[in-house]
Amino acid sequence: MLSWQYVAGLIDGEGGMGMHRRGRNTDGTRLTVEVNMTCYDTVKALHDTIGGTFKPKKVPEGNKPQWRCRVVGVEAAGILKQIQPHSVTKRKLINYLLEQNS
Repeated sequence: MLSWQYVAGLIDGEGGMGMHRRGRNTDGTRLTVEVNMTCYDTVKALHDTIGGTFKPKKVPEGNKPQWRCRVVGVEAAGILKQIQPHSVTKRKLINYLLEQNS
């Protein structure tokens, strides 16, 4: 298990987050947190800590393989609340997303 400080640093540096449409035929949105990296072990350890989905990411031919850990919805909000005190780079975005999601 990774510490929440490590998770915050990983998401600050390599992660992405936002409100995304649920699907093509809906008006709803859901909160999403994800990290894509070429290091399998790091992304797998993140997944083991925060849950969500873990799978290869499609990349252009000739690029190094990438792995993705993605968490959505209520679980994503819980992760943002855990990393909020430790985040530096994305703290304002986290605050905004949590406000929008409440």
